[in-house]
Amino acid sequence: MNKIPKTLLVGPAIRNGGAEKRFYNLCRYLFKGTAHACTLHSSNISEDTSNMNLMSLGWKSTYDYPAAIIRLMKIIQKGQYDVIMGLGLYPNLVVWLATRVFTKKSMLILSEITRPGIAYLSQPKSLKREFIRILQQMAYQSADMFVANSIDGIRESVDYFNVREIFTKRIPNIIDEDEVRKKAEQPLNISHIRHKYKIAVVSRLVKMKRIDTAIEAMALLPKDIDCAMVIAGDGPELPNLKQQAQDFGIAERVFFIGWLENPLPLIRQSSAYVICSEYEGFSNSVLEAMFADTPVITSFCSTDAKQMCQQGAALGFETGDAETLSKHFLTLMNSEQEKEQLIHEARQYRSWHECKTAIAVYEQTISEAFEKFQQSEQKTRKTITSKQDLEFYLEADRLALQRPVRTLSVILKEFIADDEVWKFQRLLRKCEYYKNKKKNWFEWASFLYHYRKFVKLSARLGFTIPLNSFGPGLSIAHHGTIVVSGKAEIGENCRIHVCVNIGASATDGDAAPQLGNNIYIGPGAKLFGSIKLSDNIVIGANSVVNKSFEEENIIIAGVPAKKIRNFDIDEIKGFVRATEIINKRSDEALSKKD
Repeated sequence: MNKIPKTLLVGPAIRNGGAEKRFYNLCRYLFKGTAHACTLHSSNISEDTSNMNLMSLGWKSTYDYPAAIIRLMKIIQKGQYDVIMGLGLYPNLVVWLATRVFTKKSMLILSEITRPGIAYLSQPKSLKREFIRILQQMAYQSADMFVANSIDGIRESVDYFNVREIFTKRIPNIIDEDEVRKKAEQPLNISHIRHKYKIAVVSRLVKMKRIDTAIEAMALLPKDIDCAMVIAGDGPELPNLKQQAQDFGIAERVFFIGWLENPLPLIRQSSAYVICSEYEGFSNSVLEAMFADTPVITSFCSTDAKQMCQQGAALGFETGDAETLSKHFLTLMNSEQEKEQLIHEARQYRSWHECKTAIAVYEQTISEAFEKFQQSEQKTRKTITSKQDLEFYLEADRLALQRPVRTLSVILKEFIADDEVWKFQRLLRKCEYYKNKKKNWFEWASFLYHYRKFVKLSARLGFTIPLNSFGPGLSIAHHGTIVVSGKAEIGENCRIHVCVNIGASATDGDAAPQLGNNIYIGPGAKLFGSIKLSDNIVIGANSVVNKSFEEENIIIAGVPAKKIRNFDIDEIKGFVRATEIINKRSDEALSKKD
């Protein structure tokens, strides 16, 4: 990659949560700190940001989202970024909404930091939840690339939000090893807990975290073992957990020390770090415990948790299985060899998430994806971006359809006869014009008005034709089913018949047909995959075209299609080289002036 893409990161904040730490490390180290960054929140900044290109969108409440989107639009317009990357649900939505406006298309990468399916299902049903889900689905599907730091984040985005798997990639967390060790060595006053072994639990005290399992496992330990459980955190389950410890008769060995801004000293001083949750994404705290060389015991709360246990980097147990958890406690207390082996495997497992390695993965991922994005953009032919372009396309389509010039009497006849194909093509070109040009708010309203009419007419006629797919001189022969992939590119003067499908490959949504100029597609033809057709080709009825044809002036047909013979496309009745007629007129007009 010759050029480092100019990148804008948009995240929630620079704070002490796991997602915020990852965002901070990206801002600090990505492309040697040259990436620009925006935060939704401006408060609670707890890290040194003096060397960062950091901006705030000033979000404080739900009512601030429109203002935050407008601020981001101005930043994007001024910065002219190659790549824009959102991190987290609400930053993703703000980025997606802000980038709907611009003609210059930046590459959009959205990053999921949780398990979106679980997050959606765990929320109470409401209109707000459904509205956010619809926006989330639209945003995730429109991203040029979708990434997540957990296996389940990718899987659930595919399953619940119809993200195309071929555009997804698993990326690491980013753990600054030096920072973890520095924070782990800070003092922590727990001198009153003098037990030989300490089991650390750091968590919000809510039901889904299943801290009750850890307390029950503690109660199953032999009473002669000098062990204490230290629970750092706060939440609504605190009274119930204290009562549970009393009921088991182990209140003197379970210590609730409240929320800690920096729990790493506790984790470092402990014999084991425990997670008992029903579900998790990929917890930063697990990796931080590994970097502090503290053995990890985790419930099978995620695919990543199961994977790290299978690799021997952690000890695992089924959610709620206090008996197995208690046995794991005993294993670590009684066998120094088992403990050292666990730490050794954890060091191997954590290496992918170490800051230097992880940042390199992010840089490679962004650079390779941007290079592919650029190549795709360069292949895209000229589209309608001005009034002159619109007039050219409309005139070429009119000639290709062999419709008369739209005088008052012709318009009246069209109204009576309802020439819906010509009406559809005019709407198609107007929507392309408004979509591609830089728009003010009035033109946005005009685009939405015309696009709504376009969608309704498409459904009535049976057409699934994306904007910016066909060059000028399009001639749709009849009403009826026509389906075209959004990644397909068709050149000038294409005549297309009913029941045609121009589709992408089943295994690669980017691999769609690229058709040259002057193509005739007979009824029922199917074209799919990464194929190229040269100019002046006739495709016979019901043909299946699954390979490229580089030769010009031929007719192809059959299942699969093959060359039948050389053929002059001008022999096809109803086929018009519309763009050539217009260009010839222009040349004649210029010669007359000369």
